[in-house]
Amino acid sequence: MRHKRRAPSAPSSAMMNALRWMEKRLAKMLVRFCWLACLEEKDATHSFGRPFLRLRS
Repeated sequence: MRHKRRAPSAPSSAMMNALRWMEKRLAKMLVRFCWLACLEEKDATHSFGRPFLRLRS
């Protein structure tokens, strides 16, 4: 049992692919969320962003 170079690779690689995909999705969502929050903070000075954005666009 010394030659464990190739442990059952199919399930582990599939898991890694899924994890990577989830990470990418989460990162994208996080970036988008932060970006929107930043935009709203810039646009709305001390009032909530939605009406401000609606008036401007």
